[in-house]
Amino acid sequence: MKPLHSHPLNMSLLGDACPNKEEIADKLAYYSGIDKTYWLRHHLHMDMQKGFAHKLLEDKGLALGFYDGRYTWNDDPEIMEANVIADDPAMGQYTPAFQTAYGLMRQELNITSDRISKGLVFDVNMTWNREFKTSPAQSLAGCMRRNKQMKVFFASGLYDLCTTAGNARYLATHSNLDQNRVTIGEYPSGHMAYLGKESFDLLAKDMREFFESCI
Repeated sequence: MKPLHSHPLNMSLLGDACPNKEEIADKLAYYSGIDKTYWLRHHLHMDMQKGFAHKLLEDKGLALGFYDGRYTWNDDPEIMEANVIADDPAMGQYTPAFQTAYGLMRQELNITSDRISKGLVFDVNMTWNREFKTSPAQSLAGCMRRNKQMKVFFASGLYDLCTTAGNARYLATHSNLDQNRVTIGEYPSGHMAYLGKESFDLLAKDMREFFESCI
């Protein structure tokens, strides 16, 4: 089948009909650090969590943190992964610190409660109603059209492989939003953009400026 348009920008839409897979694989290998043969074997596609996080540092036997790519640990295929949080190189290492901090805060503030603090409660996730007449992006665009004073702030961590800064930027610029009322902030952190002194200070500064612009 002859492609209707072979412009490089459309290559990602062609899938198996792509006429120059070798060339595209070379570019993907150059930009990602993942060997060309992987891209060719996987039809120029890679899953961020199951693929990239395990392939980038494969020669060192390490896996990247899906929620923060700055964290790594031993990528041992014989160790079963039972929990998406506890068995992630990032979340598995810094979530215990959060839980400990909550415990210390309860002591210092003299808070008594029989409730148990958990890093992630899957039962709560399952109660979300995910049936929408419109997508969240479409709903946001509708809200901004109704309310001319409404402004939106997108904040992302640059090392987050789960909800990436690139996806957030694409959403912010491809959802029919008034760009004069959209602010995009990207910070040197992971899934939680406020973690780390540098990222915390930058995010806090941008948020204060954003809130002041809304008053």
